Amino acid sequence: MQSQFVSTVSVVLFVMLAGCVGGNGTSETGTGPDGNPDGDVTIVENRTAALLAAGGYTSVWEMTVTSETDGVSATSYTHAVDYENERSSFGMLVTSRDEVHTAYENFYADGTSYTRYGEGEEATYQVADGVFAPENTLFSVESFVTSGSDLATFSAAGTETYDGVTVTRYERTDQPAWIAAQGTDGEFTWTSFKYVVLVDADGLIRYESWSGDGVDEAGVETTMTFSYSLTDVGSTVVEEPGWFTAADEQTNR
Repeated sequence: MQSQFVSTVSVVLFVMLAGCVGGNGTSETGTGPDGNPDGDVTIVENRTAALLAAGGYTSVWEMTVTSETDGVSATSYTHAVDYENERSSFGMLVTSRDEVHTAYENFYADGTSYTRYGEGEEATYQVADGVFAPENTLFSVESFVTSGSDLATFSAAGTETYDGVTVTRYERTDQPAWIAAQGTDGEFTWTSFKYVVLVDADGLIRYESWSGDGVDEAGVETTMTFSYSLTDVGSTVVEEPGWFTAADEQTNR
């Protein structure tokens, strides 16, 4: 059952990365089911334009599956952009049972793209001329939520501070259909679930996370968690990576 469950996680990842996560959805207003007017929110219509106007950002996307029998499998994407200085970086790391399966990083500055494949002494590099196009990453590093209407089934839970800005917190403990459906084959039963979204005054999703626990027919417990964060909006500085010199030397640049 574990292999089947992990395969459903892969389906979720594929759907997200194929473009179901947003940033360019239609801006709509939604109200939490409790009817609280403080639950009204307008998600920014064009995420890229808003972040371009801000000057830069850092976003992190992570998915983790933890099983009593299969250990921990994790996938993460990190994207940092400095629009003013035309610098960006994107990194992907895929691990399972503490073993790295995929390690990839790209850094762009001054008209040149630097890419690292692998880690340590096994790493290889590619250096090439390029143009500043920070949105052209391998995978999108964005939120599931794309409009205010997506929050219609959430309850507004007040305001708080996240990354130095005031955000409105939205919560739900029932699963969206696209998550709950992963356990409908009769072999896996979800036992708990929580979903949190933090939205700032400009309509940017600053943080989103959901996590769920479940058990298969053999009694093996599994936890699946997702998180997305958007930080350092307007203050991100993209530095040269630690492998920058090695890339230059290996490629004779």
